[in-house]
Amino acid sequence: MKIIVIMIIILFVNKIYRTKKKYKIPECDADIIFAPAGIKAPYNFGICHYLKNHFDLTHKKMVGFSSGSLINLLMTMEKEKTSEFLKKLMKIKLNDDIKSYLKKTIHTIETDFTENDFNLNLLNVGVTHSDGLHVYNNFSNLKDALECCTSSSFIPFITYKDLLYFYKYKLCLDGGVFYNAYKKKKNDVLIINHYMFKRYKKTNVSDINIIISKNLNLYQMYLNGYNDARNNHDYFLKYLKPL
Repeated sequence: MKIIVIMIIILFVNKIYRTKKKYKIPECDADIIFAPAGIKAPYNFGICHYLKNHFDLTHKKMVGFSSGSLINLLMTMEKEKTSEFLKKLMKIKLNDDIKSYLKKTIHTIETDFTENDFNLNLLNVGVTHSDGLHVYNNFSNLKDALECCTSSSFIPFITYKDLLYFYKYKLCLDGGVFYNAYKKKKNDVLIINHYMFKRYKKTNVSDINIIISKNLNLYQMYLNGYNDARNNHDYFLKYLKPL
């Protein structure tokens, strides 16, 4: 029954995605975009940790979609806290349940870190509303930022327990619905995704594999991401200056 519900929701989201030309998409002024990755997000965490350790990200505008919003949050974190943050995330068990993983991730950030650990002025999060895509920033506090990240990752009954989720009194849906439309508005943007180095296959909004996969080791995914970024260091020189 659960699989049937998931498939119905995916088909509904896919229908919205295919008719996205009817909706408003803001101009893309991002330098770095963190793409949706579903349960493969730890791989992207690894890539971005490498970037944070080896490249100058000062004055780079970063925008995150879906699970990419949490990666964007990582990139706003004080450097000395980043390793602690990642160690705590790696201890969370996936158990093939992205809903539980997201909830535990948000809870870990809320309980183990403070607003002072982040520079929320650097956080930009894409969220889908009924009129199209909205990219949020200027968060009032860490709780506000986490609510926005949750809304950007929201798929009913899959990533969250309820049918509906609201942010700023507006009904939300996963920001990944309009991710492709947003990134196409700018050519020279660095896009971080889980298939950029061919470690994983490309997935899209209608692909259930981005939501459910078995036998995934979160720490190994993180290591793969970090090592793949290191092995492809020169790729990033087109977009970023090394430290």
